[in-house]
Amino acid sequence: MTSTNDLFRADLRRLAGLLEEKPSMSDSRETISPAEPSSHAKISPAVLKGKQPSLRRRAARSLIIFCMGIAATLAWQSHGEAIREMIARSYPQLGWLEPQTVGLGTIPEMTSRIAPATTSKSQELLLKSMLVNLAAVRESVDQLAASQQQMASDIAKLKGAEQNVLGTISSAPPSQEPPN
Repeated sequence: MTSTNDLFRADLRRLAGLLEEKPSMSDSRETISPAEPSSHAKISPAVLKGKQPSLRRRAARSLIIFCMGIAATLAWQSHGEAIREMIARSYPQLGWLEPQTVGLGTIPEMTSRIAPATTSKSQELLLKSMLVNLAAVRESVDQLAASQQQMASDIAKLKGAEQNVLGTISSAPPSQEPPN
């Protein structure tokens, strides 16, 4: 423990000595080593402005980034399902990413996935409830069609009224202003 404290104190003394030093203006070619940081080594904005990459280099970087995006898109399209499964297994809070698979099968297999095997009475009840729901949907579609027709007739009336107003405005005699 004492050796660590001694090393820390030595580093603090060396740092304090570096801070007390004043840089000499005559020595402009100073080397900076990673072990001894210099407090007066600064990069001026003029030096940074001259170091902008050329147009060719910037275009090459943009092209590389664009190609990486295309490669990532193609990789996601070809391996997306496997990646989604991996993410969903690794992070349960992202379970919505897991692909939803629907298997192809015969009608009895599909009905067994949807609902358990039922008797004929329960099938009849299910069919009746589906018919009632279908009738309700048909009724709401009819109501929507009627309201759409009503809106179309209202729009036609408004267009007629607009034409009437425009006709009366254009046929009105121009107002004569008294001379000043």
